[in-house]
Amino acid sequence: MGQELLDPISQLALHVFRAQQSLSSVGDALTSQWGMTSAKWKVLGAVELSDSPPSASGIARIMGLTRQAATKQINLLVDQGLLAPQDNPQDARAAVYTLSPEGKATYAAISSAWAQRVEVLRSAIGDADIASALRVLEQLVVQLEKIRAPATPKRTTRKNQGTKK
Repeated sequence: MGQELLDPISQLALHVFRAQQSLSSVGDALTSQWGMTSAKWKVLGAVELSDSPPSASGIARIMGLTRQAATKQINLLVDQGLLAPQDNPQDARAAVYTLSPEGKATYAAISSAWAQRVEVLRSAIGDADIASALRVLEQLVVQLEKIRAPATPKRTTRKNQGTKK
């Protein structure tokens, strides 16, 4: 089935998936000179842009990752000395994270390199179209979060079911 046969929402979803892949590829290329990946960059960004130091779950929510994916990247960034775990006053079991001085410098350098690409994108797309796309994506996220199906309970198999003797 050609994409032209899809409804507009399905076409939008496909383009969002493609955009996400393209953003990850560009991010990986951009961050590689700092020994980073786009996934690690996302986590640094979540920490840097948070109002207060986030936990792994908070980072996952901010960046649209699973908690497990966020935790994996957090552990790698802590090992690299870019993130520093701190005690969480709200929950002793869940640390919160801040950027180390090296993490701040790395994030600033990557952000500067990204800003150059942003200017190229803005000149090609235009502020009005970007603002319109942003509004549509925000609405899409809100609506998808409203209809997201609850987690399906695990099925259990019942072995040795039979009649009681």
